[in-house]
Amino acid sequence: MLKKLGAKHAAMLAEICQHSRRFPKPDAFLKNAESWLSSGDVSAMSTEQAGGYDFLLCNLWCNYDLAAKNDPETLGRWSRLNGRWETLAPAIMDCMCEHSVLGPGHITNSKLIEVRYSYLLRQVAASKSRSGESNVDTNVTTNDITFVPTNVHNPNPNPNPNPKSESESESKRPKKQPSADGLELAKHLRDRIVVNCKSARVTRQSGAALDETLRKWGVEIDRIMRCDKRTKDEMMAAIDFAHDDTVPRGPSKFCWASQVQGPSNLRHDSLWAQMDAAKKTDSRWDYGSGR
Repeated sequence: MLKKLGAKHAAMLAEICQHSRRFPKPDAFLKNAESWLSSGDVSAMSTEQAGGYDFLLCNLWCNYDLAAKNDPETLGRWSRLNGRWETLAPAIMDCMCEHSVLGPGHITNSKLIEVRYSYLLRQVAASKSRSGESNVDTNVTTNDITFVPTNVHNPNPNPNPNPKSESESESKRPKKQPSADGLELAKHLRDRIVVNCKSARVTRQSGAALDETLRKWGVEIDRIMRCDKRTKDEMMAAIDFAHDDTVPRGPSKFCWASQVQGPSNLRHDSLWAQMDAAKKTDSRWDYGSGR
C-alpha cells in the first residue's frame, strides 16, 4: 500500500503548490551523491530499477507540484521502464508517497519535497531582500515550519550606500543567446509539438514567455549539436522523425511524438538508431551522417 506523507512533509508540499507560480521551480535538480549511493532503498534495487527510479525522480522534479499520475502507463513512461514497469515497480514504489494535495491518484517523493522546499525558502528570502525589507531572517518560517536555507543573501550592513544583492547582480548578466540555426530548430520543434501535443505547456505560451522558452531550447540544441557532433540537417531530421511517429504502440503506448516535447530527448540513442534503420527504406531519413 502506498505510504502517506507525514504532517511536516504534507505542509511543505502544500506551500510548494501554493507558491509554485510566484516562485517557479529551479531547473537544476541537485542530488547528493553520497546519500544516493549509501541509500538502503537504492542499494536494494537492481541496476535497472535504480535507473528507472532516477528517471522518475527527474520527471517529478519537472512538475511544479512534484506529482505523477499513479497509473502503470504514466509511471512506465516516466521511468523509461515501459512494459517492464509492473515487474520492477515494487522496490521503486516503496520510495514513493501519496500526494497529499492531489490525493491517492498521484504520487510524490518526500526527499524531493525537502529539496524543493529549501529552494522555495531561499526564493522567499531573496524576494524579501530585493524588496528592501530590513532584518531579513534567513530562518524563514512558513506555516510553522522552520527550515534553515543555505546560500541566501546576507543582509549585513554594507558600507556601499546602494548595496545590491547577489541575485540582482546575476539577473543583469546577459543571457546566452542561441545561434541562428539553434533558434530555427527550436521554432521548428515547437511548431511540430503544437500540431501533435496540444496539451504541452509550450503550446499555450506566447509573447515574452514563448521567446524565453525558444531561447533556452535554442541554446540547448546548440549544445547538443556541439557535444554530439550533430549537424543542423541531422537535428531537423530527428525532430521530423520523432513527430511523424504519432501512433502509440505496445503495452506502454509508446510513440516518439509524446516523448520529444523539448530538446533533451533528441539525444536519445534509440531515436537515432531507429532513424538509421528507417533510412534503409525511406530516403527522407538519409541525413548523410555516415554513422
